[in-house]
Amino acid sequence: MKKTILSVAVAMASMNAFAAQDVADAPVAKHVADQAIENLEVFGKVGVFYDKQDTLDSSEFNYKRHTEVGLQTSTEIGHGLTVSGIAVANFNNPEEQLTLDRMEVGVEHAVGAVHFGKIDDRYDAATTKFDQFNDVFFGDFERHNATGKVEGLALSASPVAGLGLALQAGNGVEGEIGDDIALTATYSIYGVDMAAAYRTTEGEETLGEDAKEVNVKGEMDSYKLGLGYGIGSFYAGFIYEAGEVDGEISGAVSHSGTVDFDTIALSASYKIDALTLKAGYAMDSVENLDSDTIRVAAEYDLDERVALHAGYAKIDGDLAEDDLITAGMIVRF
Repeated sequence: MKKTILSVAVAMASMNAFAAQDVADAPVAKHVADQAIENLEVFGKVGVFYDKQDTLDSSEFNYKRHTEVGLQTSTEIGHGLTVSGIAVANFNNPEEQLTLDRMEVGVEHAVGAVHFGKIDDRYDAATTKFDQFNDVFFGDFERHNATGKVEGLALSASPVAGLGLALQAGNGVEGEIGDDIALTATYSIYGVDMAAAYRTTEGEETLGEDAKEVNVKGEMDSYKLGLGYGIGSFYAGFIYEAGEVDGEISGAVSHSGTVDFDTIALSASYKIDALTLKAGYAMDSVENLDSDTIRVAAEYDLDERVALHAGYAKIDGDLAEDDLITAGMIVRF
């Protein structure tokens, strides 16, 4: 049960004061208004995919999963400071209704930045580069390419070239700022990308629906390491993540105590002109239950804004079994 932050900032100039200005001031006001409009950018994407999934025994067209629209703007306020704002709405919710998914405001300086609101989860974002399957899969098949949202604030800095540090304080699923803390570090040098992230969080969350609903309550500590290397048209990524959950699980699955988990994931991509081929393997372990995930995909860029995608994924093991075939097109604007 995640709350949505709806922040609306309205700035109104006094009509009386405007009327009292000299005619010579009117072009100045118009210039400011024009500049504000020029700094406002509308962006988004429209995606239509055909999915065939074994577990659900379904075949359908999905036109919501990869469709979203957003607004972003920025302005310099002096003293080397830049203020930015971004709002994104999409259908990434259980009801598949168009809702506000991200509302983030930032103050940036050469030495660092602070962002707050409903922001991209810095813990997730630290390793997305090492998962090659952007804009292809969804749900359990998406793996480390998925980036969740956190209600809170994030401090970031880059003390030396190539190094990025971030501290994030969120309110967890339901709670106060500080119930969810994440630390991340990324570094790139000579074609090698590295990342490390740690998270500690507490709270309660309901996963799944109806008969498959599971309620998780307790504390979770996790960390992950990422490594990637690119040469020419080839890029390979590696992710290791581990942690433990100390609490209670009830519903379709019941458990009380500490549960350990870990994941090893590998992926690679190779670009041939407009075609990019992708392959990946992941191994998950939760206590004594193991599961393997195999994914292959292809992306063909018709131009810089239009791309065709096709992919196949298979989950096989004690934790779950499922197969997915998906293909579609994404148009960005």
